[in-house]
Amino acid sequence: MAVIFYKCVCSANIRQEAEILSRNCPFRGKFVYVKTHKTGSTTLGVTLAVYLYKNGKYPAFGRNGVLGLPRDFYDPLTVLIGPNPLQFDAAISHIIWTKRSAETMVSIFGERPTVFTILRDPFTRFLSACSYFGIKEISEKYDLPSDTVTENWIISLLDQLEKEKKKTMIKGKRSMRHDTKTGLQNEGIPVVTTAANLTKDRSQFTVDVLNRRYFNVYSFDLGILSSDGSLLDGNEFDHGLQELDDRLDFVLINEEWALSMAVLKRFLCLSFEDVLWKSQKVRSSSMRNTDSFSNSTKEHFRRVFWRDYTIYEKYYTRFADNIMTIDAIRHDARDISQLQHQYNIRCLRSACTHDTSTTEIMNKLLEKKVKDNLLES
Repeated sequence: MAVIFYKCVCSANIRQEAEILSRNCPFRGKFVYVKTHKTGSTTLGVTLAVYLYKNGKYPAFGRNGVLGLPRDFYDPLTVLIGPNPLQFDAAISHIIWTKRSAETMVSIFGERPTVFTILRDPFTRFLSACSYFGIKEISEKYDLPSDTVTENWIISLLDQLEKEKKKTMIKGKRSMRHDTKTGLQNEGIPVVTTAANLTKDRSQFTVDVLNRRYFNVYSFDLGILSSDGSLLDGNEFDHGLQELDDRLDFVLINEEWALSMAVLKRFLCLSFEDVLWKSQKVRSSSMRNTDSFSNSTKEHFRRVFWRDYTIYEKYYTRFADNIMTIDAIRHDARDISQLQHQYNIRCLRSACTHDTSTTEIMNKLLEKKVKDNLLES
């Protein structure tokens, strides 16, 4: 679906522009932000939470900070917390965006919300996940030589997955029913299982965590799954990817951050200041630098994790064709990059006041909703 960009007056003066925007741009509520793992999604989530706070609006509040994880969003009265839990303007927490999740949101909003997400190159996303989550689980599961992500470590992992693939294919010929129960895929990567199965089998729980954090992340987050939560192959995967178009309005790209923020700025009528990246975290470039890995290793990684690459490249191509050609968006992106550079230089010279974390701003929003509810009653 095409994105309608509302015309917002822009000014070189950030404060002046913010005042103009607040007078001329209405609140763009009723949206769902499908938060993906290790894609810059938390930074974006803070931006959206602050946006809601400034506008006196509220997101959906889920138990443990999620709306649908490890299963999708289908029982809102059990998942949601806070006063009047079904009354919210947007969803910005983790949610597996299946067809059922989308239908549940429509039933709550009374209309179809605008839905968007953000993606990142699968290989750099994987390296970032290893840095953030740690790689102990992977090393133990696949008996890898160390707990450090090196070229040899990745090659060993891919070799193990290839061996598991061959074993699974042989077992599949003998007993497809057995494969379904054990949750193994044709390419040897663990599937996402139901919550009931996770509690029964600690080993399956481990591989489920690996899958959610490191492997086939986009299939999981975007709900390209079978009814039992397992991954799809062949025509079924193609059909699932095609159906995803009906559940997404636009996709932002991590590697095109400034352009993505320009899209978000115009969609939500934000100011330049709103979309500047302000974080208390110190981002390490070592885990995101892929130059130390050979092209053959990257291609091997691509073959094993083909699902995530198929999803990423489809939406990156669409982003390039439809967004990068809009002069107004490119102009805003250039301004955002320049302002971000100026902000970073200022932060190097003196201490900066950073935005709060996702947890802090969500807690503030929940406290405000509780107070507002008490005043209304």
